[in-house]
Amino acid sequence: MSLSNTSITEAMIIRENTISCIEYISTISGFCVVTISTPLRLLSLGYAIDYFSSSSAACKILTLIVMWARAQYAWFIALACVDRFLCSSSSTKLRALSSVRFASYSIPFAVLIVGLTFSHILFYYEIAFPKQLCSALRRVYQTFIGIWLLIAYSVGPPIIMLSFGLGTIQHIRQSIRRTGTNPNPHLIQNQQQQQQQRRSKKTDRQLIQMMFVQCIVFILTASLPAIQYIYTSARTNLIIDYLQAAKDSAFNYVSGFISLTKFFMEFNLQDHHDFSINNIIPKLEPSLRTIRQRRWRENQRHKFDSNQITLPLSTTDNSESNLSSSTSSQNFEDNPFISGDVDAVGVIHEQHLVCVGGGLQNDYSFNEGDDSYDDK
Repeated sequence: MSLSNTSITEAMIIRENTISCIEYISTISGFCVVTISTPLRLLSLGYAIDYFSSSSAACKILTLIVMWARAQYAWFIALACVDRFLCSSSSTKLRALSSVRFASYSIPFAVLIVGLTFSHILFYYEIAFPKQLCSALRRVYQTFIGIWLLIAYSVGPPIIMLSFGLGTIQHIRQSIRRTGTNPNPHLIQNQQQQQQQRRSKKTDRQLIQMMFVQCIVFILTASLPAIQYIYTSARTNLIIDYLQAAKDSAFNYVSGFISLTKFFMEFNLQDHHDFSINNIIPKLEPSLRTIRQRRWRENQRHKFDSNQITLPLSTTDNSESNLSSSTSSQNFEDNPFISGDVDAVGVIHEQHLVCVGGGLQNDYSFNEGDDSYDDK
């Protein structure tokens, strides 16, 4: 999932958007967690190679990197929700904060703050003898790190996601009301406006459901390491047998692996509804319009070439009506501004005038005997 998100985001036209920058960095942080933590755990469980306990410096640095990357990923997702809240606001001052320039300052600031909040790991993590395990030796610090993980990693970011996500949906509703308000309150809204409102309500309901599911999944999976730290600190002075020690070790490993599942089940609701597609389509629309016009002209040219008998517009001279089909076809091909469908009696049913200007080609059609024309 992280690799696909990275490749898709890098190939998108919206890379210059703030949400693209933030999610690109969050994907990189999640990818670092998966590629660093998972191989280290597999080596420890399958081959009894524990790099965390190889030295005191490795214990401190590796633990800091893993916890830092996990928390950084969560706070980047929360920062993306804040950016969507600012971008959808009706206030020009708040919308001005949703810019690439502001994101270039907020992303390093978020990295620095999260790193400082976990810098205490360098002072309290040591190798515990005789088990050769990298852990917090002091019981008070074990309780503190468990509570700190709950606040700074498990519960804090989901609360911000939920709060600013609901605020974003409220801003979208307000913008729909402003743009869709009927200037005459006595007129009944037409069926199209009613359908648009129903679709908007359905989409808002789905977004709220996705938001709650994402926050609940994040809290449940991210809370397990914090619960494990608190549980371990509460049983430090207890004398346990080998069976209970095996149970505690199994709970430790299982909670660690479950906490990694959120990096594989990533779905970011803040850009799936209105922002990704609506940012891509306006930029692709000129190219798509040009492609549609080019294909339409090619189809009309193929239709014209498929006629075996073609006659010129003027039918006053009967001698001109006996021209060969190849000569008439060549005359029409030489004129790039007129193309049409001609039947066996030589009546042009539809003529297409191609007006070139401003870098785009606009096609107009008019019927024989009719002054009106249609803009293609």
